[in-house]
Amino acid sequence: MGTDVKPFLGIAGIGDLVATASSENSRNYKAGYRLGKGETLEEIIASSTDVIEGVKTLETIRALNVHLGITTPIVEILYRVFFKQMDVDNAIQVLITYRYAVDVDFL
Repeated sequence: MGTDVKPFLGIAGIGDLVATASSENSRNYKAGYRLGKGETLEEIIASSTDVIEGVKTLETIRALNVHLGITTPIVEILYRVFFKQMDVDNAIQVLITYRYAVDVDFL
């Protein structure tokens, strides 16, 4: 969309993504872990006292991708798991067998 990619590749971008995805203290990590254990998004949100930013972010990014016609397999599969009750094992299988394509064309 015309932005500079450098901030996304630094500590505030990739670094934050790695931290939030790998820290057991992260609200996003906890939500994903619970989803993987079989809880629904509704159950997770209803029993959480914290805002899980990644849920709204996922919804927003997916809507933007659809609007712009951008193919983002990981975002799409995560969206289906979180919002369409796609089975986690099925989602993993789809991603590991997804046909290879260049998905980083700006480097």
